[in-house]
Amino acid sequence: MNPAHQYFFWIHEWKQQVQEINKDLRNLGLPYHSKDYVKGYLDAISPEYPINKGNQEQSSLFDFDLEFPDQDEIQNVMARYARAVDRGNWEGIRDVYHPDAQDDHGDYKGNLDGLVAYIRERNGLLTQSIHFLGNCMIEFAGSDVAIVETYFITSHTMDEEAQAAYGTGDGLNPIQFCQFGRYVDRMERRKGEWRIADRICVFESTRIQRDDIPLLKSNWATPKRDNTDPIFEMRAKAGLTA
Repeated sequence: MNPAHQYFFWIHEWKQQVQEINKDLRNLGLPYHSKDYVKGYLDAISPEYPINKGNQEQSSLFDFDLEFPDQDEIQNVMARYARAVDRGNWEGIRDVYHPDAQDDHGDYKGNLDGLVAYIRERNGLLTQSIHFLGNCMIEFAGSDVAIVETYFITSHTMDEEAQAAYGTGDGLNPIQFCQFGRYVDRMERRKGEWRIADRICVFESTRIQRDDIPLLKSNWATPKRDNTDPIFEMRAKAGLTA
């Protein structure tokens, strides 16, 4: 078998073994993806397994593949948030945040209790709500810390009361209100579970159906097209500089 074929064979074998390891960890009630546990598992089943030979490239493959299940869990956190808001499950919002989390949601900045109340009071007025999640970039700042940037589009149908709560529209006719932006998150794994520890909603633009373009509010996090954007501040705080 030539080196290229060996490389892809190792990747395939490793991914299969990670799945089995994760099942063992869950059954034991342990945090997922302990590297010591994984390496011991691989030593036992295959002493000649490539990542045990100390080759730098092969060792990086070990770290790289180890993150895949974490990425899935983090993206699932995002999806659960969208569903909770859109379906009016206010307590479900709590399930994706750590209890001591902070959130900058534009018009609201504060702790988790205040955030849930804020979303309930405004989003609860809507006759229709959807959060569409797009690009999701996940950067690990350690085994239990990740900086996550997720693009979003929201679309809300608003009557007079909702327009007044959101501060948009003329209140005369229902409107479709859209927001475009990014969730800039610090996620942390605590007790084996990934949740949001700190969030900044970066609003890029807003639209309403009749083609008016409301101005961004001065107290919202300001999007920048350089390294002063909130995502870089969040990354720097986590020690990510590359």
